[in-house]
Amino acid sequence: MRHLLLAALLAAPASAQKEPKRASDKDRATPAPIGATASSSIAPAAKAVLANGLGLSLIESHRLPLVAVTLVIPAAGSDADPKGKEGLTSFVAAMAKEGVPGLPTAADLADAIDDIGSSLSVSAGSESTTVTIVTLKENLGRALELASKVVREPSHLTPSAESAAALERLRQRSLSGLEMEKGNPESIASERLSSALFGDTPRGRPATPEAINAITAEDVAARHRASMVPNGAVLSVAGDVTMDELKALAGAHFGTWSPSSVPAPAAPTPVLGPAQTVAAAPTGLVIELVDLPGTQAQMMLGVLTAPRLAADYDALSVAVNVLGGPLVGRLEQNIRERNRWAYGARAGMSAWKDGGMTEIETKVQADKCGDAMGEILKEIALIRSTPVPAEELAAVKVSLKGLYLQRNRTVQSLAARQAAIETMGLPASTLNDYPQRIDALTAAQIQAAAAKWLNPSQLKVVIVGDAALLKPQLAPYGTVKVFDADGKPKA
Repeated sequence: MRHLLLAALLAAPASAQKEPKRASDKDRATPAPIGATASSSIAPAAKAVLANGLGLSLIESHRLPLVAVTLVIPAAGSDADPKGKEGLTSFVAAMAKEGVPGLPTAADLADAIDDIGSSLSVSAGSESTTVTIVTLKENLGRALELASKVVREPSHLTPSAESAAALERLRQRSLSGLEMEKGNPESIASERLSSALFGDTPRGRPATPEAINAITAEDVAARHRASMVPNGAVLSVAGDVTMDELKALAGAHFGTWSPSSVPAPAAPTPVLGPAQTVAAAPTGLVIELVDLPGTQAQMMLGVLTAPRLAADYDALSVAVNVLGGPLVGRLEQNIRERNRWAYGARAGMSAWKDGGMTEIETKVQADKCGDAMGEILKEIALIRSTPVPAEELAAVKVSLKGLYLQRNRTVQSLAARQAAIETMGLPASTLNDYPQRIDALTAAQIQAAAAKWLNPSQLKVVIVGDAALLKPQLAPYGTVKVFDADGKPKA
């Protein structure tokens, strides 16, 4: 997960947003009444392919003169980062915006984007690098031109004093960010949980100061040339444009983008889910306890779960929301509302082509960490062994459907979701039939998915806090291994 933190550190800072008003305790404890969910019909995506293999996918929406673009480049994922140079793909993504022909610096490029009232971002993920654009229709051509230059010919590919200085600025920013994380319980727990889940693979190896310092300008340029290619890439667009217009613009700016004839290196990934060979410790769980004295205990539990194409993915997603969804999830109601040990407790789920993970997170008062562990395990056992009651299930379904429809109101969301559909090979109906799929799920299907994937014998547990206080509380649940903040074992 540190790869995501590093990518965020290297990305341009986002605009500050006002924190939404918090619900009162009474609001949180009382579920909202169940009502009907508004329906939504999204125009089917039109598709085309350029001669170089770049896929085009378009959802037309002519309500506003606005267009959103999501370009997904599968060959440029951080899963291919070499050992000892973790973070390389994040550097490639960041350096892509440090100037292009005619706009030699990051400031010049940013000004050009601002001049047309648009946004352009580049972000690295484990499976791909993504370029996103939001622009007025009248400026779509110019926005695509700038994006093409960022992807195909960033200034750093030609060595210069300016690009060398830009790389060093990014390096120092990354090192400063890593230094700040050392005392952050959430960052420490997240890094150790990734290592526990994914082992000695790019997803499990953190970006370290040694790895960041090992990355050279030549590494960044070589990785850019090898990975920023149209092989398997998709240009997903939503908004006020027709397919004829899109084909003309995409062809003009990306049509001569040359595909690579060299297959992308196979990224080592763990076997995910129930097939993974993970033996439970003889005395129960293995709990990694990082000694960082304080008044609270940061708790993270994770398990490898369903890939996005799994037949029971939707059922598991509902089960995870019952367990740890916002406000009315069982963990929130138990740990926050009834016991008042924490400000919140949640469960979240991520999924990729090759697997997925479910994570439980809370930060409890230190003297209640053992009690909280017991309650979390009880809630996991309950969702695996007992069907969700009809009223509770109906409320979760309404919440999920409403949130899904709300998120699909923007062209940015539509472009991103359609890009995921294309790159993951999901059915064309995925955007429109989500509410129907959720409605069709039964309590038995949801329980079966939870029983299959939320296997307590495969749970990885990381807790950050005062080891002297926490270890006796956690000992009844398994083997407690204590580490210092740098990850070194302690007696």
